[in-house]
Amino acid sequence: MLILISDQEGAAVSDIASRFCDRFNIRRTFAGTDDHTITGLAERFILIVRNASLKSWNDVRKQGLQITQDQCVSEAAMCSNMVITHGDRTPSEA
Repeated sequence: MLILISDQEGAAVSDIASRFCDRFNIRRTFAGTDDHTITGLAERFILIVRNASLKSWNDVRKQGLQITQDQCVSEAAMCSNMVITHGDRTPSEA
């Protein structure tokens, strides 16, 4: 039996997802959100990228630069991948 660990977002708890998991013998384990949970590391990474990109986008608009929101998100994700470590490696080294 396979185990799928997920937060409790809509698609993971839907009837279609339930039938899919039953059909392929997958057991779902749900974790809470925005708390110290199983999925906390991924949620924290997303929160860091989100906050950094929003702050960057705010500065870009104030300065009148021709940069898109997508570019701000890409820069924030790249910076996070170069700084955050798991063990002794960063995601950009993978």
